[in-house]
Amino acid sequence: MTDVSKMVSDRVAISRTVLSSLHVHGAEVSGGLEQLLFPGGPPPHLTVAQVLGALGRVLDQARNDLTTADLANAAELADDVAPRAARDQAIVEVRARLISIRGTLSSVFGSGILPLYGLGGETPDDPELLAHRAANVAKLLADRPIMEQPKQAGVTVNALALAHSLQEPMKSLTVALGDVGREEREAQLTLKARNEAVAVWNARYQGVADVVTGIFELVGRGDLAELVRPTSRRRAGVAEQGDLPASPAVDPAKPA
Repeated sequence: MTDVSKMVSDRVAISRTVLSSLHVHGAEVSGGLEQLLFPGGPPPHLTVAQVLGALGRVLDQARNDLTTADLANAAELADDVAPRAARDQAIVEVRARLISIRGTLSSVFGSGILPLYGLGGETPDDPELLAHRAANVAKLLADRPIMEQPKQAGVTVNALALAHSLQEPMKSLTVALGDVGREEREAQLTLKARNEAVAVWNARYQGVADVVTGIFELVGRGDLAELVRPTSRRRAGVAEQGDLPASPAVDPAKPA
């Protein structure tokens, strides 16, 4: 008795896996595939050409959705520029005001007065900490009259006026921080939508490319199959050389 070779038996086993899957799950997935390819219902006299066209439309829709989501995210990121510039300017103004107040109090009364008005330690750079520091300093200046003796007789400092001098810079910083926070939340939403569109494109591309490659292989057009085969680079979203548009020819007779 002649046994089937290992090479053939392995391929028989592989074929059996595919055939078994089609037999068990074919009916289950056919409804979903039909809805994906023909959302309005399949044509009454369906042809293979219509199936291939529907496959193309599925990938094209995923491509369009991805492009739209990417442009929306880019536009949202561009909207962040002005609020961030306003925030950075407000940070500069609030820090400068706090440092000026600190210098005034220290020069007139000595450094020992600084902790009493929340001005001990370095002036923070972090915008949230800076806003908190400014609010605390303004409140202390407004609530606590200066009782300490100046280092030089006859010199006075109006604590309430110093508190008022912080109000406008603090307001600008608070508004700017709110604007930046809102833009960041909106950017997160558009980024989430883009990531979802990428995931859909990945699934659609791999599924369609595998089917089209298989069809070309099935009818003996390996040359066409090689053009669209989903390589590891393409599956990762990296274009192969053949996917990129050809560079226009350069006429050597014309100056660059």
